[in-house]
This record gives sequence, structure tokens and C-alpha cells, in this order.
Amino acid sequence: MNDAKFSKARMSLTLWYELFIFLIVLAFSIVLFATETNNFGRVVLQRNFGNRPPRILSTDEFEDLRDQVIELRRSFALDLIVIDTAILLIGASLSYILAGKTLDPIKRTFEDQKNFLANASHEFRTPLAAIQTATEVALRSKSKTKEDYQKVLQQTLQESIRLSVIADELLLLSRIDAGITTLRLKDTNISKILNEVIDEVRPLLLEKKLELVGKIHPNVILPTDPHRFKQVLLIFLDNAIKFTKEKGTITIALDKKPKVQLKVEDTGIGISQKDIPHIFERFYQADKARGGNSAGLGLAIAKWIVTAHNGNISVKSKENIGTTFILTFH
Repeated sequence: MNDAKFSKARMSLTLWYELFIFLIVLAFSIVLFATETNNFGRVVLQRNFGNRPPRILSTDEFEDLRDQVIELRRSFALDLIVIDTAILLIGASLSYILAGKTLDPIKRTFEDQKNFLANASHEFRTPLAAIQTATEVALRSKSKTKEDYQKVLQQTLQESIRLSVIADELLLLSRIDAGITTLRLKDTNISKILNEVIDEVRPLLLEKKLELVGKIHPNVILPTDPHRFKQVLLIFLDNAIKFTKEKGTITIALDKKPKVQLKVEDTGIGISQKDIPHIFERFYQADKARGGNSAGLGLAIAKWIVTAHNGNISVKSKENIGTTFILTFH
């Protein structure tokens, strides 16, 4: 929703609010005028003759009393008009403010959706462009060897996998936004799940010659959705491996007192303080060094999973020293 459309919608909503106020004020004024004017004759008689008005009035007295009643009605009507006008002016200002506050969430949602689509298109464009370029080069060249074609196929496979991951993440986020993604919580031994995840990423650790220090309390039971909990562990471990230089150290600590708490600490490149508040935003990438081939969706998904498990995430990081993610479950 651009500014022009927002302003038009705001004015339209303001007019509807103002019309509603006008109808209420008009109805109230009509009832009040009809009720009060019935008493004006009695008020005028009492004002002119006290508590004992004469039973028979002369023509001059009657005309004078009638003029006083008409003047009193006119004055009362003018007072009502002034008051109603003031109410409508104040109501218009309040309606304009209220219309803005009513439309702001819609505007933000629209802008978020527009940015989401733009970012998603950008993320899809990069691997698609890489596949297209590699394929075109391979088709144009007549001197390609078997090894060259194999490299092209490997690159195409890697980019296809990346596309698949981005598509899965986008699908999950869209289901989260639609409120149709639910967790199936059950008492789970998360110590066991954590050890399984470590075994899965061990080849990556060996490839970068990373040392893994495990401080895992055995048999920690927590109501979780095992699939989603494993997913969030993979996200944090994958990030730790990705952003830790060769021969670095990753420490994983799981404790259950006083609350279940999981720490994933690395000796990687760290995150600047200005970026920390934004790292859980969708598509946010602190810089090219941290971005890598990521679409910037993993931490947004991780935050949702942790929050859905009645937990929260805190981050401690220093550039070129390392980062610690702390997951606490209540």
C-alpha cells in the first residue's frame, strides 16, 4: 500500500467514522431539542409570573410569551448547533487519528508482504541465474571435457539443493503466518536428540577441523515436537560451523537447573552489536561474510520454534571472538 492509497483509505475511513458520529449527534440533538422545547412554555410562564401564573392571559401577554418561547427555542437551537459543530470537529480529528492507527497494522502487513515477496524473488533469482549461466556456458562450448560437464552438474545440483531449502523455508514461514503450522508436543529426551544432531554434523566438523566440546546433561526431558526441536538445533549448529574458522571450537552445553537451558557457543567471526537486534528478522544478513549462501531465514524459523516451545533466545557476541546463543525453556 503506497502513501497515496494509504491516504485515500485513511480519508475514506475518517469520513465513515465522521458520518457515524454525525448520525449519533443528530439523533441525540433531535431528541434533546424535542424534549426540552416542551418545557419552554412552562419556563417562560414561571419566569414572568412566578409560581402562580394567571389562568387567562390577555392577547398582548400571550403574544409576548409566545415570542419569548420562540426566542428561547432559537437560542437553544443555536447552542445545540455550536456544541454539535464542536463535537463534529473534535470527532473529525479523532477519527483521522483513529483511522491512521486502524490502517497502520494493515499497511505494515502489506509492506512486510511486499518486502517478503521482493526478498524471496531475489533469493530465487541468484541460484537460478547460476544454473542458467553454467548451463549456457556448457552448451555453447564445444571443447568441454567430461570433467567440465561434471563440474557443471555438481554446481547445478548444489544450486538446486539451495533452491529446495529456500522453498521449504518459505513454505514453512507462510504456514506460520497463516497460523496453520502446529506443534505436536510430547515429553522428549532432548539430550538424545542433541547427540543425534551432533552425529549428523560431525562430518562438517571434521571437514573444517573444528573441535566440539559437549557438556550435555543426560536424560533432560522437555515437552517438545521432536522434528521441530531437531530442526532448531541443526540451525544453530549449522550457523556455528559455518561462521567458525578452521581449527576453531564449538561448545554445546545442556543443563536443566534451574530451567532447561541450551548454549551453543563458537569462536567464529562474531556479530556486530548493531546487527544483533536484527538477526532474527527474515532475510536479514549482517554482511556478505556472514551471509554466505544463506537466505537469512534460518534464525527467523528458529525463533518461532523456540517461542512455540515456550522458550526464548538471547545472544552474546563479539566480533572476531565468537557468538553464544542461549536457549531457555520455561
